[in-house]
Amino acid sequence: MYSTMATDFSSESVQVASEIVALRQDLEEVKKVRREKAEYDAVASSICGEGSEGTSEIASQISALNTAVDLIESRRDEIAREVARKERAFQLLLASVYDLKRMLEEEEEAPASMAVDN
Repeated sequence: MYSTMATDFSSESVQVASEIVALRQDLEEVKKVRREKAEYDAVASSICGEGSEGTSEIASQISALNTAVDLIESRRDEIAREVARKERAFQLLLASVYDLKRMLEEEEEAPASMAVDN
């Protein structure tokens, strides 16, 4: 009876020892997975942290560029209006020069035609 119990105990202890070895291996695997997950989370949070700072910096740069573009477009429109105004003034000047030239030609022809009539 004691020998049977000793044999059962021995076989159970061998079985329990093998289970312990298997559980230790499982524990090491779980520790490894947790360690890798912690490393992954640390890298992800550092990337997200840098990304959010970078994102806000990029957003401010985009805002500054949009402001610059608006100023440039406003200046372009102002210059276009000024060019149009100067073109109209130049056309008026050319028309005035043409009218003055025509009037001078008419005045020069008028005394000549009066002299022919007399």
